[in-house]
Amino acid sequence: MSTLDKIIYLADYIEKDRTFPGVETIRQMADTDLDGATIMALTNCICHVARTGALLHKRTIDARNDLIIKTINLKKIKKESE
Repeated sequence: MSTLDKIIYLADYIEKDRTFPGVETIRQMADTDLDGATIMALTNCICHVARTGALLHKRTIDARNDLIIKTINLKKIKKESE
């Protein structure tokens, strides 16, 4: 996901009329950690869809996995540069 993709996804996911459990945490995280907030939102979405027994779109899973891999790689690079 591009930065703009994440912003648009989160803007919709955490808009002011949303009241699901955990939305406040994601709103707060979105102010400081766009990737972390997006991962949390995608994870919540995947869990919700799975609980309802509906089908998950592969792109949703891929987006979450790609962000997690990116986050892990960034942490490795940061650790190696210290």
